[in-house]
Amino acid sequence: MRTFRSGFTMIEMMVVVAIIIILIGILLPVLFSARNKAYITQCHAGLRQLQMAMLMYSMDYDGHLPFMLITDTEDGIPHRWCSAIYPYCQSKLIFACPNNPVYVDPGSRPEPRARMPETSYYYNGNELGGVLETHIEDQASVISIMDGWFFEGGGGPGGLNYPMYYSPWATPQVLADWVNGLTTTYVGPQQLGRMHLHNGGVNVVFMDTHVKWVNSALPEQFSRDQ
Repeated sequence: MRTFRSGFTMIEMMVVVAIIIILIGILLPVLFSARNKAYITQCHAGLRQLQMAMLMYSMDYDGHLPFMLITDTEDGIPHRWCSAIYPYCQSKLIFACPNNPVYVDPGSRPEPRARMPETSYYYNGNELGGVLETHIEDQASVISIMDGWFFEGGGGPGGLNYPMYYSPWATPQVLADWVNGLTTTYVGPQQLGRMHLHNGGVNVVFMDTHVKWVNSALPEQFSRDQ
């Protein structure tokens, strides 16, 4: 009489588990790579919309680009550049890089409380703030906005987010150093780590609205004087 066994032996189970582990090891990097590419695409789209909003703002303000921080306001509360251009995009979602979400976090903002929305993008406001858009001749070579960072509860003078709100010392050389991964005043490895989440590089949008992934930069790319 023949006997039939049911189920798997221990060795067969171990072989199946090993195969599954190998497949997971092969597929996970592919899935992570696909997700990262999707985030980069979303980030590019958001940056382009932000820059288009910048240009629309300038059209309504006699050709001037917004300041990084606008202190002369009717309500006496400083407005950030992102608040200035918000009416031209009507979406808070595009102010945050998909790799670095932001939160409604009043504690992260310096006093007096700057208006919403929060953002994880950095505006080259020291060079471009208040400048006539038409005075920037080579707009395809000047970076306007780029990846920055955001830490929940990381604000206040000396806090991790503070340079995102107020950084008058951020010269074109300093901004190039950030892209190149070099720490500077008030900006250390933690901030730069968040800034370089896209495969070790930084997404930037130029004045003419074209977007690019970069892993190095020159000071002149942040200067309005080419």
